[in-house]
Amino acid sequence: MRASSRIEKKHKRFKRLVSLILIISILTILLVFLLNSNYFNIDKITIKGNEKITKEKLLHTSSINFGENIFRISTRQAEESIRKLPYVKTVKIRRELPRTISIEVVEREEKVLLKDISMYYILDEEGYLLGNTDSNNDNLPVILGLKTERIDLGDNLFANMEVKELEDLIKESEYLNLLKEIEAIEIENQKNVNILINNGINVAFGPLSNVKYKVGLLSEIFNHSKENEIEIREIIMNRGEHPIIVTDN
Repeated sequence: MRASSRIEKKHKRFKRLVSLILIISILTILLVFLLNSNYFNIDKITIKGNEKITKEKLLHTSSINFGENIFRISTRQAEESIRKLPYVKTVKIRRELPRTISIEVVEREEKVLLKDISMYYILDEEGYLLGNTDSNNDNLPVILGLKTERIDLGDNLFANMEVKELEDLIKESEYLNLLKEIEAIEIENQKNVNILINNGINVAFGPLSNVKYKVGLLSEIFNHSKENEIEIREIIMNRGEHPIIVTDN
């Protein structure tokens, strides 16, 4: 009886082993077929979300080629390569079987300029360096007073210069529809910041602290002045808790 039981156990183990070998063999054959079949060669690549970056640049950077087997490409490596482009904020690459690759990017937007000696650095709202230009043709707000050392495309200038609070200032101004009204942000140091509005209003903003609250307060002042047709010449926010508003009336 015991001998019969041992034989049955060996037989079951043998059957499981054969089944496992069969499954592995089938999967191996399937994998070889997928990696070598012309049926899965890429014949279409769709690219979405790009405005500043050309499709040709994205394709070249991804190293994905037409006619290449769709299973042989590494979407992770292609995403990492594209993510190094200064204007790329996020990228997602998907396989759409049997022969299509989809590349979708979200680009960083030009929000401010940083004035250097002979040029302007183009930055997004987080402080990433997107490029440079000789003139402010797009009438973007200009940051003055920050000294730059060696910087490369894609660097985060706000982090490198330890002025991350500038990111809050720009993001909150954009959120409250105030950024487009700003002509210049002059930074003498983190405790002394001045903002010049397009219509000539000077804002003594003070230190780069409690930024979101102060920008919100500034937005309320401007909205109130527009609704009541009050001509403001200067707003002083660095002399106590409450701002001082200097008007022409």
